[in-house]
Amino acid sequence: MIAAAGQVVLLVDRHKFPGTGALRVCGPEDIDMIVTNDGADEATLRACAAAGAEVLLA
Repeated sequence: MIAAAGQVVLLVDRHKFPGTGALRVCGPEDIDMIVTNDGADEATLRACAAAGAEVLLA
C-alpha cells in the first residue's frame, strides 16, 4: 500500500516516539508527513525530517 500511495501520512501519538517495536513497516524515508502532538521525542522528529518527512505538531 505504501508503494502504491500518492502520499504517506503517519498519524502517531507522542508516546510512540521513539519506537521500540520488533516489526518494521517502513523507514522514515518512505513517509511524506508525520502528524503528532507536542512532547514527541525531538531527536526522532529531527531524524525523520532529515530523511525528508514533513513534521506537523497538532
